[in-house]
Amino acid sequence: MGIAGFIMKKFLPAVLVIVLVIPVIYFFVVQKDISLETDSEEKVEVDTGIGAEEEAALFKKGCQEGNMEACFNLGLMHREGKGVPSDDSKAVELFKKACEGGLAQGCYNLAVSYQRGIGVEEDFEKAIETYSRSCSGGFGEACFHLGHIYGRGDNVPEDAEKAAKLFEKACDAKYFKGCNVLGLKYSLGDGVPQNYEKMKYLFNKSCENDSAEACVLLGHMYGRGEGITRDDSKAAAFFKKGCDLGNDLACRSHSVMKEDN
Repeated sequence: MGIAGFIMKKFLPAVLVIVLVIPVIYFFVVQKDISLETDSEEKVEVDTGIGAEEEAALFKKGCQEGNMEACFNLGLMHREGKGVPSDDSKAVELFKKACEGGLAQGCYNLAVSYQRGIGVEEDFEKAIETYSRSCSGGFGEACFHLGHIYGRGDNVPEDAEKAAKLFEKACDAKYFKGCNVLGLKYSLGDGVPQNYEKMKYLFNKSCENDSAEACVLLGHMYGRGEGITRDDSKAAAFFKKGCDLGNDLACRSHSVMKEDN
């Protein structure tokens, strides 16, 4: 028994669930629970292991010498007030320098700053332009956020086809949440032709790369027979992998399947 069975067992009479709830579960239970976040979050580098002030001095020297990663990291330190005074406008200046120097991650953080109005006047048009630059530079998370912006029509004309292409770019850049959302779009035929084989391929790609969310989706597909032959043993295996990767929904689903077998 898959997630649909869990809902049937716990909440509603079987007949009503079969007729009304199963078409909704995939999008309103699974999609919510797998946490496909759409809020922009800056990417933070790992500490070098030295003191914060010494680290900041090294990044400052590197930035002055033209090292764009050093500029980016110094920007993060100013954003956090770590080893240097907290200064959002200085952070934006450094992210901009890194971006103009060709660092896609710098463009991403600059776009976040424009979108949120942190250290600079809020400017959604510049945010989209800078996310696009970051995406073109191969930073998958920027492509992912742009996909959601166009998919929702957030201050731009809604464009499902463009959103799907951006999720594909995110997926190709190994940002696997992009693969997951693109797989969902193939299941719906939203911006792409409906294609369950491509959906299965994308979820498999993500699950093989330890995306717990994709493993949950595969478990759900096999448990329901969503575009493929139902296979409870495969569903259980995917739920177990998702659970091993720390996904609570996968653990609950796997536990329910064990109880029923």
